[in-house]
Amino acid sequence: MAQVMAGKRQYNNLIALFDNWDMYTKALNTSLTAQGTIEQQNAIYMDSLAAKVKQYNAAWDDVKDSLIDTDSLKDLTEFGT
Repeated sequence: MAQVMAGKRQYNNLIALFDNWDMYTKALNTSLTAQGTIEQQNAIYMDSLAAKVKQYNAAWDDVKDSLIDTDSLKDLTEFGT
């Protein structure tokens, strides 16, 4: 039945999964419950000074990119050289 389900190439992987089903379900439950912890850690980080500085720098880069025409700067630099 396992060979019909997984084929000849994946037969051993399917048998290993069935043999270790408890380990699989524990790992799955751990990953599902970890999402809340990661979200809490991210919320704490996003409230930190380092995150605020990174957000400010990213916003400033966006402003510079929208205000400064790089082609004009290239032309000016080329003219200057």
